[in-house]
Amino acid sequence: MRKKERKTPDTNNRVEYIQNYDAVVKDSFTLFKNKTLSFLGIESDARITEILATEKREIQVDTEFSDLSFLTDKGYGIHIEEETDISRRDLYRFCGYQVDLSQKHGIDFVTVILTFKAAAQKKLETPTLLFCPWIVNLGERDADELLEKIRGKLERGEEINELELVFLPVCRSGKRSVEQLLEEGIKLALGTPSNEKVAALMLMLTNRLVGAEELKRIWEEFKAMTKLKVLEVAEEVGMEKGMEKGMERGMEKGLQKGMERVARIALKKGMPLESIQELTGLSRERIAALSAFD
Repeated sequence: MRKKERKTPDTNNRVEYIQNYDAVVKDSFTLFKNKTLSFLGIESDARITEILATEKREIQVDTEFSDLSFLTDKGYGIHIEEETDISRRDLYRFCGYQVDLSQKHGIDFVTVILTFKAAAQKKLETPTLLFCPWIVNLGERDADELLEKIRGKLERGEEINELELVFLPVCRSGKRSVEQLLEEGIKLALGTPSNEKVAALMLMLTNRLVGAEELKRIWEEFKAMTKLKVLEVAEEVGMEKGMEKGMERGMEKGLQKGMERVARIALKKGMPLESIQELTGLSRERIAALSAFD
């Protein structure tokens, strides 16, 4: 398979990209909270029991990822940050947030930093302070190996970690472009119970890594594959044409509701109307109605 050139986020639209990335991280870690620790590589029998809203001492909406924090049933918390280039100043800032959380909730917290490349600064050490966050470099994870692992598990009927599919397009690949990872990932997502949610999150994550026309094409193919799958199942069990049409209408209604949920999330995150239209296929009027309803 010939590898296409991998794209990087459009820095001219960094605020919009961060809003999308922020939404994907929060929504995916919330939806699949029982698989979050495993995805992060934190080997623990702890379970996430509560998602916290963190109040920061400073907010830079043009550059800063809005963090996410959890409480676990083992009596400690987890604080998640994202930073592409981890500097000493960043570590001081993250350390301060961790201290604030510990003071507020009266328990210890572990800070996890999501990044896409090797960190030059991995810990903060002074004569009186040692801060060692858990650094998760998604850029060093092998997307090609992940694809084969997920495909194999699905073929064997085994449970997968949906978060590995959601973040597949931002992992390292020596064979595939972001577009190819997105397409193959969506096809695999169709074989999971949460197929619609996983595919929507993948599309949101890559909306600035994949060109607008390519993203639209992939979305149209995803919708077409979903409808075809329903018809194939209907034919296999020998259902009449009328029942097939009813199933198709039911699936379309389900997709409509699903995309409306995605649109609501995107509106709350401040995503531009044009991007929401492109992502969901909803009309401007329907998106405006959803906005007014909320």
